[in-house]
Amino acid sequence: MRVLRIMGRANVGGPALQAVVLQRSLKPPAFETMLVVGQMAPGEEDYLRLRAPDVDHVMLGWGGRLPAFSDMYAFARLLRLAWTFKPDIVHTHTAKAGVLGRVVALICRVPIRVHTFHGHLLHGYFGPTVTKLIVVLERLLASRTTRLVAVGTRVRDELLAAGIGSQDKFEVIPPGVPLPQLLAVHGAEINVRAELGIDPDVLVLGYLGRLAPIKRIDRLAEIISAVGEANPDVAFIVVGDGPERTELEELRPQLGARLHLLGWRGDVAAVLAAMDVVVNTSENEGMPVALIEAGGAAKPVVATDVGSTREVVASDTTGFVLDYDTDVFLDRTLKLLADSELRAAMGERARERVVERFSDARLASDMAAMYERLVADANR
Repeated sequence: MRVLRIMGRANVGGPALQAVVLQRSLKPPAFETMLVVGQMAPGEEDYLRLRAPDVDHVMLGWGGRLPAFSDMYAFARLLRLAWTFKPDIVHTHTAKAGVLGRVVALICRVPIRVHTFHGHLLHGYFGPTVTKLIVVLERLLASRTTRLVAVGTRVRDELLAAGIGSQDKFEVIPPGVPLPQLLAVHGAEINVRAELGIDPDVLVLGYLGRLAPIKRIDRLAEIISAVGEANPDVAFIVVGDGPERTELEELRPQLGARLHLLGWRGDVAAVLAAMDVVVNTSENEGMPVALIEAGGAAKPVVATDVGSTREVVASDTTGFVLDYDTDVFLDRTLKLLADSELRAAMGERARERVVERFSDARLASDMAAMYERLVADANR
C-alpha cells in the first residue's frame, strides 16, 4: 500500500509529531510511504531537524498561510511526485497541505483521499470574511475527500457544526506520542536543572509550545508575573519560540534569573521532567500534543478549555481545565505549586491516562486499520 503524506510545514508542533510517528511506524512490506513538507516560515524551527533527523522526507517550496497556491513551481513538483509515486492514498495534514494535496490527488485520480484536522481555523486566526471563505473551501474539499480524520471529538463536532463534512465521513483518531522517550527520563531533570542553575528543591512552572498570538502569550505572561509575585521562589521554564516572545522578555526586570526562555529544544522529555506544573493559556487548540507530552512526563496541567483539551486533561483529576479568568487560573496554578501530594497524585494519573490513550503504537494501529478498510472498500 502506497501512502503519500503531505504537510504544509514540519514546524515544531502536533501535526509534525504525528506525521513522524506514522512515518516511523508504517513501514514495508505492508506500507510504502513518502512524506512531503513545505519550507519553514521565518523564525520557525524544523521539527524534522530538531527531533526526527532519521525520517526521510521531500521538501518543496511552498510556505506561509492560505491561499494555497503561493508557489506554483512547488505545486508542479508535487503533481509530478504524485504522478510518479502512484499512491493508493494521499493523506494531507494541516490546512494549506489539505488544499494543495487534495487538488493534486483529484488531478492524479488517486482513489483514496484522507485529510486530518489537527485543529481548525474557525476562530482566533482570521477575520469574519476570511473565515467564511475558509469554511466554503473546506466544505467543497470535504465533499471530495474519502475520509476526514479529527484528532478529537470536540474538534470534529465544531467542524460538523460549521457544515464541514458529514458524520459518516469523519473518524476520530487521537494523537499518539513516543511513550518510551517520555517514560525513560528518570533523573534527566537533574541535568536540565543543573544546566539552568535551578536547585533541585525549587518549584518550576513550565510552558511548552509556540509563542504565537493564538496561544495567548499575553495571558501566559500575566500568570507568570502573578505567580512570581505570589511566590518569589518559583522558577519558570518556557520551551518554544515565536513572534510573541517579547511578551515574556518584558518580564525579565521582574523575574531576573528565575525566567528561562529556552527556545526550541530537542530534549523535550528531559525538560518536562524538570518542571513541576505545566500551563497552557491558548485561545484555540486541536488536541494539544504538548499537554499529552506533559501527562506522559507525569506533570499536572492547568489549561484553558479550548478544542479537545478536556480529552487530554481530566479536569480535577489530572489537572484543571477552565475558561480563562486570571484570578481562577492563578488560584489553580498556585494550588498545585503549594501541594506536593496533589501534584504527585495528579501527575501519576496523567501518566496513566496518556499510556492508556495516547501511545504512538495505538496511533499507528488505528491509522493502519483505517487505511486497510478504505483500500478494501475501494477494491469492492
